[in-house]
Amino acid sequence: MEHFCTVDDIKVKTFLTPDEAYKIALEYHEDNKLIGKIPEDMMIGMYLDEKNHITNDITWMVRSVLEKNTFEGMNEITLVISDDKKIVCCVLDHNGIPMG
Repeated sequence: MEHFCTVDDIKVKTFLTPDEAYKIALEYHEDNKLIGKIPEDMMIGMYLDEKNHITNDITWMVRSVLEKNTFEGMNEITLVISDDKKIVCCVLDHNGIPMG
């Protein structure tokens, strides 16, 4: 089993479809006024983590690209969506560390 896979390469059974996970991320991003912008193309903006170390289960990872990155680290934050609970369980900052 691959640890990470793109939307096209998903081979495991999930509770959420890619569209549902993407919609959860967009709503959470807007409701919480998070920085950055989630790419319109799901193929660039999200992937599936089949054994996430935070949830210990299948998890959707959706990127929010930071327009002006003055930080060391990545140029994105990541919304971590629990597949079975169907919620954003945390947001990772530009260093991959859970925010707040």
